Order: sequence, then structure tokens, then C-alpha cells
Amino acid sequence: MSSHDLEYKAHLAQLRSALATAEQMRNRAEAERAQALAHLVGIAQEVVPGDVDRLARQGEQIDEWPPDRLGGWLRGQIKARITRLSMLARTDLADQVTELQAKLTERETQILELSDLIRKLQGQERDLKTARRELAALRQENVRLRERLAALEAQVEVQTATSAPAPAEAPGTRAGEADAWQALNAQASRLKQGEGQAAGARSSPEMSRDQAGLPPNPTGMLTYLDDWRGKSYWPQVEAILRAMGEQGVCRPAGLLAVLRDQSRATVYRNLDRAVEWGLVLSDFVSAGLKGGKPSRVVRLSATGQAVYRHLFGRDPVVSLIDRLANPHRSEEQALLALMARDVFQHYGALVDLFPDPISLASGREYRPDLVVVWQETPLYVEVERGPRRGRAARSDKWSIYAEAGGGQFYFVVPGKEAQGKLLNELTLWTREDRQAVQVSICNLSNWTEAHESPWTLTKGMGQRYKA
Repeated sequence: MSSHDLEYKAHLAQLRSALATAEQMRNRAEAERAQALAHLVGIAQEVVPGDVDRLARQGEQIDEWPPDRLGGWLRGQIKARITRLSMLARTDLADQVTELQAKLTERETQILELSDLIRKLQGQERDLKTARRELAALRQENVRLRERLAALEAQVEVQTATSAPAPAEAPGTRAGEADAWQALNAQASRLKQGEGQAAGARSSPEMSRDQAGLPPNPTGMLTYLDDWRGKSYWPQVEAILRAMGEQGVCRPAGLLAVLRDQSRATVYRNLDRAVEWGLVLSDFVSAGLKGGKPSRVVRLSATGQAVYRHLFGRDPVVSLIDRLANPHRSEEQALLALMARDVFQHYGALVDLFPDPISLASGREYRPDLVVVWQETPLYVEVERGPRRGRAARSDKWSIYAEAGGGQFYFVVPGKEAQGKLLNELTLWTREDRQAVQVSICNLSNWTEAHESPWTLTKGMGQRYKA
């Protein structure tokens, strides 16, 4: 046998050995894969048995899935549950934060009350100066009337001396004399009243507070409170104060949701009474919905906060719209966020109005407007009223959102105009960045409770979704 044959046989033996080794490794890998798949299936059946049963009813057997698909699905389900538990656990912390914020705002409220008092006292001082000027004018007119009366009395004396007396006629019955006496008496009455008002304004600052409509001091507030408690509708008004002070309710719609035992007309009527009594401040904010009608926003006034503390023995929480509004979010956008929460809660979803920022794999940070747990899955929702920043900043925002949401975009918009601007902007961005995203939009002007889901528009955008 030649050396070439020996070399060939040796090489062939090496190849057979290598092939046998590879076969062993493949068999081992398949066994490990089967074992890993069995572990994942076992974990899924223990952690999310309901979802496994639901998939089975739909004809999906997770033990037939590839491990990477099964692992990704299981991670998503576990993440959704962790998010939900985190949101529930964060409620206690949120209450503590709210309590601290309320204590901090108490000082601000006191400052506002003092500023209000100073402003009202300045107005009272101006009124006092005006009253003094009117009093001086009345005194001058009184002098002129006395002079006129003296002249009339002298004229009467002359006429009496030169003519026969008329016994049936009293001195004050003639038209000129009667007019003079009536004018003098009226002027004297006005003068006395003016002097009393001026003296009262100088000597009774507490009376000035009441006449000026200032918020009552603690003692005065208790007097008013006794008055209010005597009204038959006071329990309904007290329920409104409790809802606003305990839950930060800031809209009539929120009050209707809390006070289910009261009719719409009763809630609105008693809310107006609370405004009239100075317990609640009422304002209107436009969210940009179809028709342009602004929405009513209510807050506890300084007096309302003081009454709440007296009634319930604790500080009221900060109004939700005030907590939501910040340098990066307008009051209008905060109102939209509250309206969006109502829509999602209509379908039984959990809504986090104050989500924590999310750190992304790229090192960037994403701050969602809302986190909605929809059918066990957390959704990052953006509240959009239309572009208000530069194009570069907006493009960067969509890039970050795409990374955070895996290409799933969820929006809440007030109406048609905002929706059109948003879609135009996303179309341009997907073309320039060669992105593909799935967009779901809740248009608050189009949505009604009859909709099967909050989404009034769902569409794909970008290269992947071209026909």
C-alpha cells in the first residue's frame, strides 16, 4: 500500500471521527433544546395558565412553538404583570407624595391668601378715600341748604310782620318751606349715614373684610360653616368637597363618576352653590375638541381647603389637573390626558397618569404621557394636540418612541385637525428615517361609548405597509 493510500485512509478516519462528534453534539443540542422548551412551557403554565388556556382554545399549542417565540411571548406576559403590580404598589407611594405636595402647597396657599387680603385692603382704602370725598361734598351741600333755609326763615318773618296771621296755616306748609325742610332732613340723614360709614370703616377692620367679600378668618369661617350646615342640601355640597379633597377631582364629569347616588342636575346645582359660597374656583379650559366648547375645570379655593381641613382633619390633595400640568405639559394637554383616562377606563383598562421614565437599550430615555394596561399588555400612549416643537426634536421623539414601543404607536388627539397634522408628520418621518410603524389613534371628537375599542383609527405607516 502506497503512502498516498495510507494518508487517504488516515484522513478519512479523521473525517468519520469528526462527523461522529458533530452528530453527538447535534443530538445533545436537540435534547437541551427540548428540555429548555419543556421548562419554558412549564413556566408558562405556572405563571400565565389563563393565557395558555386561551391560546389552546384558539388552536395554538405553545409546546410546538420555537423556543425564541415562546420565550419572547412569555417575557411579554411577565412584563405586563410586573407593570400592573408595580402600578398597584405605587398607589401607596403616590398617596405619600400627594400628601407631601399638599403640605408644600399649604404655604403657597397662605401666601396667596395674604396677597389677596392685601389687595382687598388696598381696595378698601381706596373706597374709604372715596367715602371721605363724598362726605366732604355732603357737608358742603348741607351748608348751602342751611343758608337757603335761613333765607327762607327770614322771608317768612318779613311776610308775617307785614300781613295778617293765618291761624290755620303752620309755618312749614308753604311749598318753598316744605321743600327746604324735606331737603334739609334728607341731607342730614345722608350726612349722618356717611359719617357712620366712614367711622365704621376706620374703626372696624373685621367689618371691612366681610363687606369686601374676603375669605373668612378661621373664626369667621366656622360661623359661615354653621350657616351652611343648616341647609338641607349641605350633605351633597360636603360630598363634592370630599371628592375634590380626597381624589383631586377637577371636572364635573369626575364628580358625576364619584357621586353616583346624585343626579347630574343635583351635582351641577350644588357645585354652583359651592362656587357661590367661595369654596370652589371654577374656570374653563379649551381642549380643542370638535365645536370648540371649553370644558369646566374646578378647584378648591383657599377657603374651600380650610373648610375641608376642618371637616375631615387632613389636608386636601392637589387637584389632578394641577399635578398633571407642568413646564412641559400645558393645562390643555393635562385636560386631554384626563379625558383619555376616562375613555380607557370605560373599557376596564388601568391607566397610570404619572408614569416613570423608561431607560432604553440605546441609552436614551423615554417619558410616555400615559401607560395603559390594555388586555394585560402595557401600552405607551402619547397625548398630541399638534406639533409645537422643531422638526428635529419631533423626529428624535418618534425615534425614541419606536424603540420603546417596538414600532407600536398609540395616540390620543382632540380632533380632526390635530389628527391630520400628526399623520402628515409621521408620514414624513417614516420616509426620511425608513421606519415602519403601526399607528392606533383615539380621536376624542369621534369616539363614543358605542365603539368596541378606544381606537377610532388604526393603520400601518412606512415601507413595510406599502401595498
